[in-house]
Formats: sequence, structure tokens, C-alpha cells
Amino acid sequence: MAKHIWTLPYNGSEGFLHAEASDVSGYKQWTKALPDGASPTEEYASMGATGEIQVGSSFITAPIGEPKTLENPTFTMQIWSYLTGGTAYLRAKVYRYRDGVETLLFTTSDSDAVPTSYQKLVWAYQYSGAIDLLATDRLVVKIFANRTVKATGKRIYIAYDHSTRDSRVFDPETRYLRSDTHTVNGLTARKLGTDLTGSVTTEIYRTAVSSPSADFGVRFFRRLADGTEVEIISSGTPIIVGTRTTTGSGLQSVNISVAEIALNPTDAIIVRCYYRNPATTGTWTQTGWDTPVWITPQLNALKLNAATWTVYLYTIITPSETAGKYDIGLGFGSSNEPSRIENFTWTPAPVGVPQYIGDGLSGVVVII
Repeated sequence: MAKHIWTLPYNGSEGFLHAEASDVSGYKQWTKALPDGASPTEEYASMGATGEIQVGSSFITAPIGEPKTLENPTFTMQIWSYLTGGTAYLRAKVYRYRDGVETLLFTTSDSDAVPTSYQKLVWAYQYSGAIDLLATDRLVVKIFANRTVKATGKRIYIAYDHSTRDSRVFDPETRYLRSDTHTVNGLTARKLGTDLTGSVTTEIYRTAVSSPSADFGVRFFRRLADGTEVEIISSGTPIIVGTRTTTGSGLQSVNISVAEIALNPTDAIIVRCYYRNPATTGTWTQTGWDTPVWITPQLNALKLNAATWTVYLYTIITPSETAGKYDIGLGFGSSNEPSRIENFTWTPAPVGVPQYIGDGLSGVVVII
């Protein structure tokens, strides 16, 4: 199971670039703290030549704090940038910092072309392999411009450390469909958690159906503190994650585009899993499946960030004990059958800031 750079509890919004100096000379802070600058910090590089050039400062984490391995981590870059002439693309370089020495771990792919007015450029890069870190290690990130068309006297800018220029580089949260349960906002359901520690492989089945074919899908909801549920993302119908037309088992996945969704700090997010048998023509149901409902803790979040989630379900169709029939199943709860949601990103509610509580459908109540 992959671990993250920042030690749990994971707050959903790590990796911000800060203007404050690190305790390591020559670096600024790369941290899980929210941007707190009174105004954006801008830095620039020249567009007077082609080729690669670093834009601005180098940013470093605190010591990792515990030995950990980042397994095939995906990093997401969200960098505010613009240029005044020429053509360039951004890329990030990530280094391991150990005993005062930087070792390059990887260079990301390039962003889209940098625009001529400030925009947040968002791109992702998956590292292939494992990154082993000691408790005393740190990570360093540097933003570079790949200049393909030069422009004499012109510059490329990045901005960060402000609520309107919240540049960051982070490894997004993964939410696992665990086997154990908890009660959140009045609902007892399985845990939609950030790890699988203490969870076990679980398979739930609808038994003895006639057709060895099925669609597998998901719906999403936000559950308010009073137990009210509001469907999000899925619009009343399960989103198909995978289809099987014969016996077999394994992970199937789908990418889901998620728009920014406002939340109350006391909201929790629910995923409900369904199947349709036969595929295409059957009716969506949960019949026979034991508690196919997962819920996060209260997130203490202002919003779900706009992102592309990747949903993985371990789907199963197997011959039934009843001759000529089939069982339709869903597996989850361990690294062997790791049903999960990747790139689950959200913005935490700042401490001491008024929060607006409501269902998004009626009035709101302000809590100070």
C-alpha cells in the first residue's frame, strides 16, 4: 500500500509552496500548511534563450519523520504561471535531500503551454517504482521552464503562497474501500479510509443468477451532520466502473471528472456500489451484497477540489454452487483486492474562519 509524503493525519490538501524560509539554508518551505501570504509571491526567469531554466526558489519539506516507501506515487502539479513572450512549458523536478546532498528522483512530464495571463496549470506524473525514505530525509521540489521559443527581454513568472495563487506539488489522497465499519453523521457503513491497516480481504456476492454478465457502478453522496444526503457527481444513476461478460475477476477502473463541490466542515462523503445483471439490460441493484456502502469521517473540508478521480473496483463473476448459475461479487479491504478512489483531493476548513453550513439547496447557517 502506498504511503504519502506528509505523515497522517492526511488533510487532503498537502504540498503548498510557501514564501517563508526553511530551516535549511537556501530553501523555502514545501509544506501541508495552507497558503498564508498577505499577497502572492512572484518569481520569474528570463525567456531570452531556449532550453531549460529554473523559475524561482527551491522548496523543501520538513524531515519525513518516519521511514516510508512511496510506491509508484502519482504527483500532481498545480502551478500559477504566465509569460510575457515566447513559448514555454513547466516541469517539476523532485529530489531526495539526505545529509545535505540532493539526489534527483525524477523529472515530471511538461505542462500545457504557459499562457500570457495568470492561470493555474495542472498536470500529473506517475513515478514508476518505489522511493525509499529515511525518517531524517526530506524532499525538494524545483519548478523549471522548458523554453521552446525565446523572446528577448521577456519573462516567465510563477506565483504562490496566497489563497488566490495556491501553487502546490503533492501526492494526492487515495481512499480505500475498507472491510470494517464506523458510524458518521448517523450512518453506520464501511470505512472509506486513507489506508488499509487493520482491514481484511472481503468479498460480497449475489448468488445464483442466470447470466454471467454484469455492469459494476458507483454513486456518490455528501452526508450532512443531520443525516441529510445530497447526491454528487453521479446524478442519480451509477457510473459504470467495469463490465464483465463472462466469468473472471480483477480490478476494473474508470476516470471520473469531478467539478469543485462546496462542503460543510461536518460533511462526510459516501460511495455506494451497485451491479446490473445482465450487463446493459438489467436493473441497477445492491441485492445480496452485504453493506456495499462506504463513508469517510467528517472531513472538516470547505470543498472537494476539481479533479479527475480514478475509481477501482475488484469485480468478480464466478460459477455458482448451483449448477448452471453464477455469483456476482465485489472484493475490497486489502492489498490483494484494493478497491479504491485515487486522486481524492479536498481543501480543509481553516481554523478560526467563519464556516457556512447548509445542504446547498436551501438557506445557510453561519457558525463562527
